[in-house]
This record gives sequence, C-alpha cells and structure tokens, in this order.
Amino acid sequence: MKKNSNLPKKTNFRLQGTDGIRSDARLATPDERKEPLKVFLEQKIITPEFMELYTYAWVKSIVSKKPKVKNPAIVVGWDPRDKDAKFSEAVIKGIRKAGANAISLGIVPTPLIPIYLLHCQAQGGIMITASHNPKDQNGIKLFSSYRGMKPLPQNDIELSQSVYSLNFQEISKIKLQGQKVDHRNQALKLFSKFCLDPKNSWAERISFRDIILVVDCANGSLSGIAAEIFKEAGFGEIFEVNAKLDGDVNLNSGVADLEGYSLITSSMIRDEIGIFSKHSAILAMFELGRKNTKQTMDGKTKISGAVFDADGDRFFRLEYQPLKDAVIVQSGDDTSWLQAHFLMKRKSNRFKGSQIINTVESDLNSFNDLQEQGFKTQVAPVGDKWILSRSTISDLKSRLDYIGENWKTTSEKTSNKFEQTKKQLEEFENSGVSEIEQLEKLEKSVDELISSQKIDVNEVYRPDAHETFAIGAEVTGHVITKGHIPGKSDESIPIYCGNGVKNALNTFVASKHIGLTLRAWYNRMENPFKPGYKQTNYAYYVDKNLFFKSSKVWQQVKTLVESTVKELGWDCTQTEFSEDHDMLYLNLSVISPTGKLDQASIFIRNSGTENKIGVNIRGAKRLKKHLGLLGETITRQLMSEMKDSNNEFCKMEWETINNLYGQKIPEEEIMVAPDKRSRLLTEMKKQLFIELTGRGYGLTQRGKWYVEKHTK
Repeated sequence: MKKNSNLPKKTNFRLQGTDGIRSDARLATPDERKEPLKVFLEQKIITPEFMELYTYAWVKSIVSKKPKVKNPAIVVGWDPRDKDAKFSEAVIKGIRKAGANAISLGIVPTPLIPIYLLHCQAQGGIMITASHNPKDQNGIKLFSSYRGMKPLPQNDIELSQSVYSLNFQEISKIKLQGQKVDHRNQALKLFSKFCLDPKNSWAERISFRDIILVVDCANGSLSGIAAEIFKEAGFGEIFEVNAKLDGDVNLNSGVADLEGYSLITSSMIRDEIGIFSKHSAILAMFELGRKNTKQTMDGKTKISGAVFDADGDRFFRLEYQPLKDAVIVQSGDDTSWLQAHFLMKRKSNRFKGSQIINTVESDLNSFNDLQEQGFKTQVAPVGDKWILSRSTISDLKSRLDYIGENWKTTSEKTSNKFEQTKKQLEEFENSGVSEIEQLEKLEKSVDELISSQKIDVNEVYRPDAHETFAIGAEVTGHVITKGHIPGKSDESIPIYCGNGVKNALNTFVASKHIGLTLRAWYNRMENPFKPGYKQTNYAYYVDKNLFFKSSKVWQQVKTLVESTVKELGWDCTQTEFSEDHDMLYLNLSVISPTGKLDQASIFIRNSGTENKIGVNIRGAKRLKKHLGLLGETITRQLMSEMKDSNNEFCKMEWETINNLYGQKIPEEEIMVAPDKRSRLLTEMKKQLFIELTGRGYGLTQRGKWYVEKHTK
C-alpha cells in the first residue's frame, strides 16, 4: 500500500496515551474522510474512519503473526456514548476487512472484554470507550490474547508505525472478509457467573440483606447489568440511578465527580449552589439515609452506594453516615485497604509477604499501614497496565521459585535454561517490560521448566498456595485482585483486570468482617487508614508537547521545587520510572520536631487520557501548609506556560473567565454553546477557576489571578 508522507521521524512516537486512544470524537466532513490520521494528529479528533484505520492496522498485525489460526476472532464491545453506532460499526468493519471475525457483545463493561476473550480463546479484544471522559469524547482500549493484557509501550509504537504506513483510501475499498457474530447473551451470562462466583466475589455465606444499595452506572455500560448482579447477590433493596442509555455518560454522575472528596456534607447538596446538587446518587443517599435514620442508628440497616464510570472498570463506594448526616466517599485507596485487611485477617498464611502494587497517586500513609500489616508494597506509574504487567512478573517469579525449591534434574541444558529464565525475570523486575511478547515468551520458558521437572501443575496452583500478588490499586477506582474464569472445558483460567462489580462485591464483603461498634465502624469506613495530605491540581487545555523529560518547562518545575524545599531545609531526590520517563517525580523528606522522618512526594505528569496536566502532592499532614503553597505555585506556572490558546475550549474558558471577572453569572446566561457548556464548567471547576454561588458562577482566587496575570 502507498505510505503516508508524514511518517514521524521519532521512532518512539506513540499515538496512544496511558490507556489506548482517547480524544474528542465526531463525524468527519467529506474531505476529512480521506485522511482520518491527519484529522487526528492536527485536530485531535477521532472520526469513525480513524477508528476503522486504527482497528484494521492492529487486527492485520494479529492475523499476520498467527497465520495458522483458522477464523481468528476479535471480541468487541462499547459503552453507550455512541448512540448511532457509527464508531462501533467502523471498528467492526476494520476487524472484518483485516480478515478476522468480530465477536460482537454490544454495550458491555470493559472487564467483560478480556474475560470473554480468554474464555473463548479469541485472538484479541477491543473496547470502544473514553471511560470517565465527557460524552463528546471516545476512544479504544485494546486487549491481548495473552492474559488479556493491555499493550505496552513497544506494542503501542509498533501499532502507531503500522497506522502511519497505511493509506485509508485504499483500506476503504477493501471488501469485508470476516463475519460479525453476536455473542451478547452468552457474554452477559458469563459476566454474571464470574462476578457471583465466591472465588471471585469472596461472598460465600455472606448476607447483604441489611444493605440498601444505590447503584450509579454513570449512564454507562453497567446500566441494567450491575443492579441485576447485586440483586442476585442478595442485597436488601436496590435503587438504580443514572442508568439511561441515551449517550449522556458521566453527566452529573459516576466516579470522576467524586475524586478528591472523602466526606460529602448536607451543605454540598443545597439547591443550585451545592456542588453535588445535581448528582442523583448523592441525593439518593441522603434521601434514603434520612428516611431510614432509626434503622441505621440501630445498626440494623446500612445505606450504601456503588458508583462506577461509563465503562464499568472503576468503582467508588458510598456510605451514609447517620451520626453526621453525611455521605462517606471511599476511593480506590480506601476500598483496596479494606480488601487487603480482609485478606490478611482471613488468609494470612497465603498473603503474608505478598505484593500490593499501588500507583504513585495513592496516599503515602496507605503504603506504611499496609507494610505494618505484613504486605510488601510497590509503587507503579499511573495506569492499570503497569499493575497488570507487574502482577504477571510477580506470578512468574512465584512459579520459578517453586521450581527452584523442587529441583530434580541435574541436566546442564535444563540448569542453564533455569538460570537464564531467572536472570531475565530479574531484569524485568528491575527495568520493567516494554512489550507483551517478552512476558509471553518468559511464561513459556517457565512452563517448559515445570514440564521438564515433571512438576504437577495442580500443585503449583493449589488453592492454599502462597500468593506473591495480593492487590493492585489506583486511587481513581481501579482495584485488581485475582479472578477465575471458566474455560471451554472445566479448567479455571486466572485473570487480573479492573472490574468495578467484582471490586464492589469484594469491598462489601471485606467491610462485613470488621467487628466494631457502630460508631467505630463508621469511623473506620470514613478513614480505613490514617490519611496523609493529598492534593491534585489540574491545568486543562494545554499543549502537552511542552512537558517531557528535560524540556524547558519540566526543568523549570524541577528547579522550582528543589530551590523551595532547600530553603525549607528539606531533602529532595528524584525517582525515575522506566515505564513513564516523562513524569517528574520528586521525593521530599524532613525530620519533624519529634525526631520522626516525615515524607512527601510531588509528581507532575501529562494525563494520558485527557487534555490536561496534573500536579500531585502527597505527604504527611504536618507538611500541609508548605506542600499546598508549593503545589499552587507549580500549578500557576504550568497554567502560564502550557495553556494552548489555539484550543477551542481554551478560548471558551478565557472568554468565560473574563466575563465573570467582577460579577456573578447564572449558568444559563454563560455565553457558551449549550452542548459544550456542561463540560467547560465542570473542567473549570476542577481547575478551581470558578465556584457556584447563590447568584450564579463567580471566580475563585485562582480565577482572579488568572485574569489579572494575563491581562497585564
């Protein structure tokens, strides 16, 4: 095929972010249909044609690498934001044109894709979603046939180069080859069976009849699915909210609105000015809590909430606190702590010394607490793909250790292979993994060693065997524990993936086993561990190309932090993550007046899923004042240096801030197109530019600073 002339010179160029492709999405104009890649690169717009091109490139590579596979199959599903099915139809066309069969599941949660592809032994999986992003965005998540893993950096680079090498006008003329097969009913039955299996839900002999449950599906993939599973699990009453399949995903709903909050008070739901006055799940929690005050105060009933994102792989828990008339919000840090506590209390022999892998966004105090419980902790970059790759390494290490403990042969060839495999595994532990195939090849070597030693595989995987990996967690709501899928025969296939429903069930089971008085139980729910200081600031609508390792802005921020903490008498060191070279991660430490070592971290990174950059501050609460000021200084610098004045939303943001200077304006009078107003205001609130008052929206101190700074 004729190649594109704009092939990038950088060999490590990637089209993908943290988790696949994600951006604004719309239908193409007639001219844009000819060059969808150009539209994506220059306008950051995903069109159906781009989806078809991207899918074709990926599936074609799978088909070419597995020529002996007859009727290769790709499992595909989507969330409900694509009301007219234009993007899902484009993806299915790309699959079929590349010579594979499209196993269509329809609107389903993301975790069902890897679950079903491993169950039916498909060659790959695709989820069409932009996850927690606004409804006017869309994207693609890819899943490998190897453990259902997501592509790693080298896989992304190779796919990006493949996309560049293709000419869409030629692809558009290719006739459909593979078939489209509907497996929706079979897949949904498997998902329900998977989630309710006691090996996965941990809910054997557990009653949930005392829980009134509010289920918030963010108008997304779990609408009508999660509530049925919770009903079958035995919850007392279930109230499903935000379960419309009308495309309004994540609108006044879902986990993204809850990020950064640990307790929602009654003032936050006040008509019109309360930040959660339009959030149906929060309103339902207060209504049900107040209606059942006597039962909750007696301990006979609990009012709980399960909140998901649009594609169903993230989960936050809500709990009505009758003693405060407030709603507790549990993030991924909290729910994973509860699950870890449960595993260690119930199965300490299996989990003592096992790994808990959290990303850098987690509260530093949670690491200390988990270590005291007997776990080993590990920090990974942002993105559940890194948890998945590290959990695989941990699993393979466990198997290799078992082989070493039960070594029988003295064959020099086999001994050399054992040492080579061990060395390779150590390299992956220290330096990370760049492509899925490296792990797949390593696992094959481990399996061959098991066979050569005539070791019983069932003994390696016996139910009471010590686990090297316990939990992987992101504060944003991805919590990963081992799952078990029924294979085509009777074998059980292990799987690790973010699954909101499984996470929810595990969390409710874990909290059932905390034997405390009522007041102490609610205190534990509010603070499972003693929290440290945690703050995240965002700058939206930025030119992310300005921030990368050793760039001008990157170096400015590094110098700013180092000079500031030096004046405070703190120590500062830098940590580099092989998986995310461009993240600036700085460790801070200082001796407290009592002689205790107080620690903190500041890390700055471009979001891989949205057009924003984040300033993340974590540390001891004693350091809150200095950390908060430092975080604000960094954020303002990034806003000054990186805002993209050519971005459509950046232009609307600037006009809105200027109009609000010195006055309050009701939402309906803000001069922004109605279909874009909700997203703009949400993202301006997340940047702390504006706040809602009784007279409408007004500027915060940061908003006033932004106007004054840029109108001098």
